[in-house]
Amino acid sequence: MDAYRNPDESTFAVRRERSTRRTAKVLAVKRQRLRDDLQQFVDHIGLAISPRVLEVKRQRLRDDLQQLVRHLGLIVPQTEVGSDFSPEILQDALDLLGDDVFVQFVRQIAQEEFGVWG
Repeated sequence: MDAYRNPDESTFAVRRERSTRRTAKVLAVKRQRLRDDLQQFVDHIGLAISPRVLEVKRQRLRDDLQQLVRHLGLIVPQTEVGSDFSPEILQDALDLLGDDVFVQFVRQIAQEEFGVWG
């Protein structure tokens, strides 16, 4: 029990890795839901998509991702006692996804939320 109260470096590394993987899973699920939603949207309106409609849809996706990024600290456990959610964990999780377009979109939003990107 003493090791839990006084964690060492390896404990922090394990927690960080677990947090990174959990964040990647959350982002992957969100990405798939956004893709499905966008595909359904495109299927329903056909090829005659106006730029205004696409901009509204993009803003909704952006708002949804902003909310996710703001609340990642609640979803992912802290890696260190008394720490907030770390943008570095988000960076590591995005690296696991391998989807450059989605990663760039989330990075842009995270930079707006966290300031300078890590």
